[in-house]
Amino acid sequence: MEEETVSVSVPLREVEDDGMVVVNKNGVNVLIIYDKGNVYACDIRCPHMGYPLSKGTVKDGVLICHWHHARFNLRDGKTFDLWADDLTTYDTKIMDDKVIVNFNEKSTKDRYIKRLRRGIDHNIDLVTAKSIIDSLNNGLSLDDLAKEVVTYVLRDHEWNTGLNIFTIILNLLNYDLEFEWRVLGILHGIKNISSQIFEKPKVIYPEPLEKAQGLENWFREFIEGREVDPARRVILSMGSEDGLDAMIASVTDHFFLDEGHVLDHLNKQTELLDKIGWENSNLVFASLITQLANGTRHEEDPKWRIPDDLVSIISNEIGKVRDVKIGKGRLNDKEMDELVDCLLRDDSKKPFECTTQMITSGVSPKYLALALGLASAYREARFHTQNDFSDWDTIHHQFVYSNALYRLSERKENFYLIRGIYHGIGNLYLTRFLNIPPARLPREKTSRNEGEIVKSLSEAIGSKRIEDASLDVYDYLVRDFPEDILIKTIIKSLFIEDVSFHTAQTVDAGISLFNALREFSNDYIPLIATVRYLSSHSPTDRRNKTTVDVAIKLSKGEALHL
Repeated sequence: MEEETVSVSVPLREVEDDGMVVVNKNGVNVLIIYDKGNVYACDIRCPHMGYPLSKGTVKDGVLICHWHHARFNLRDGKTFDLWADDLTTYDTKIMDDKVIVNFNEKSTKDRYIKRLRRGIDHNIDLVTAKSIIDSLNNGLSLDDLAKEVVTYVLRDHEWNTGLNIFTIILNLLNYDLEFEWRVLGILHGIKNISSQIFEKPKVIYPEPLEKAQGLENWFREFIEGREVDPARRVILSMGSEDGLDAMIASVTDHFFLDEGHVLDHLNKQTELLDKIGWENSNLVFASLITQLANGTRHEEDPKWRIPDDLVSIISNEIGKVRDVKIGKGRLNDKEMDELVDCLLRDDSKKPFECTTQMITSGVSPKYLALALGLASAYREARFHTQNDFSDWDTIHHQFVYSNALYRLSERKENFYLIRGIYHGIGNLYLTRFLNIPPARLPREKTSRNEGEIVKSLSEAIGSKRIEDASLDVYDYLVRDFPEDILIKTIIKSLFIEDVSFHTAQTVDAGISLFNALREFSNDYIPLIATVRYLSSHSPTDRRNKTTVDVAIKLSKGEALHL
């Protein structure tokens, strides 16, 4: 059935005499313009920030907004100033000395996806925000939106921290947040991608091999020699499972590769592929090869050799478990605490020996990775603010690496991830000085109700009151209030700020480890670690929050000008 046309007519003489005429039908304001014998019609609102274009100027078929001086071609609405976005125009015709305006506006998927790509390519936040709103309002699922973004970006660019942040946002949006918070979160993710690729040269990926065997060995050999293009060609030729195995093996061929970032990126890639489809695994894995090949290999780092030769100690312990059958054993609460205490010891050998004992006794690597995650959470939760501020990131790398290791161990258990556990314990040992003296963990309960604690937490995070934020989390959780409300508060405290790579990673890792530790008594420690880090890095300028507020008001037709 053909859609009914919505139109309005105005006497041609009125338009010719006045130059501009505003008409309204069904709440839609349309500006009709006469210029040098031509009649045009457009939305009265400037697409940039809604200023009434009836107060603008027309010159040679170009409409100029007087607020920020954006210029638009009246024939098709295209802007000459890309930050302003394109103007909505309507078809006009003249019949019986009347101007007929057809102002049916159809928001098609093709239209808002093109706008999204334009926002990404030109790094224009407001255009991106409006395209996100259009996408969600027109029923595009979050997974489909993610697929559009990722496949578009990775055609020409490598994996970057923005894609990591974007994946984290998708994880956090599993919690039921209000529409404006969802838009804000997605904008953070896409904005960080855009800023990473803006005006960067495109990457040309090689064609995959047509016939080959022994691909994993080839791949690891090329990575070992830091040969990016050959390794890319091989990974593009592998299936998703074999490709993931090869990636994990190569990441753990070296100690704590690139401060643990490469393992974390790989974990985020697997989480992203769960959402956009594993048929995209070749493209996604190939985008990480430069970082995988060129990352810092910490067996070459002097502090891993002197005064304690951790590389030799770890290699020796790994050799003891190389041929051990991977077990399925679990840890109870007491065993978890004992293992965590051992991992945190100021001893260059005992933590590795404890781990070897657990593996040989049949404990699942997943639980060992989880114990490492809890130990790393303690490191961050006990990080004293008298330390150098930059060392927040030193402790943060350990925390995020451990979560990535646990998440990958949930997905598959193999010898290569066991190597990663030993590497993580090595870095945990090297960060022990950051808990001297240790920050005190909160132990107080108050008489505040749920709403009072949540309000206090939000204010504490946003005003750099680190100890207050820690107390609020502890007080909330020991009182058995609904966990989702607390987690949503932490997520919103992240989203309201200008999200950085490390703050996003910390919140994601903290929530992930908290959920993984629910059967253990110290499950709250990762959230203590999270709010301490987040509050130490807040407040920021909060620019994205303003951008989203503007975009939502524009989508509702609300006025922004005075």
